[in-house]
Amino acid sequence: MIARERSPQAQFVGHLLAFVVAGVFIYAAFGKIREPRQFVFDIKNFQIVPVSLLHLMALILPWWEIGGAIALILPNTRRAGAIIISGLLVMFMVAVSYAAFYKGLNINCGCFGKDNPSQAGWKTIGLDSAMLAGVILALRFSATPQRTVAMGPTNASPAHA
Repeated sequence: MIARERSPQAQFVGHLLAFVVAGVFIYAAFGKIREPRQFVFDIKNFQIVPVSLLHLMALILPWWEIGGAIALILPNTRRAGAIIISGLLVMFMVAVSYAAFYKGLNINCGCFGKDNPSQAGWKTIGLDSAMLAGVILALRFSATPQRTVAMGPTNASPAHA
């Protein structure tokens, strides 16, 4: 199979989408890092995480967001960043769906920290879904397909010493 290079326009769109999603994650993480106590409170409101793990989660999660965002920006680590960011987005959507829709809680999503509160609900799910689509498209448009090695006979003659 012959690998096709992505057009410069497709690569630009892929890089732009990766940069936008990563920017949102970095912005969101800094709000949580600045106010970890508020983030503990936001996580607690979801009534999902055991109390014994709240502080640990509030301290670690923003750094995963930053690490995934940086990996998403860099072309050589984009796939790893996409896996991290996609996993976080799916986790966020499940948590919001459970807390807001299943349990009927009227809570802050905790997405952007204390300075930018927003209610957990459809708007949060929509934003997370859009970012997930952005991550998928960033991979699709910016990645150069891997070249595959043909298996079987070739026209090349074996080298003899």
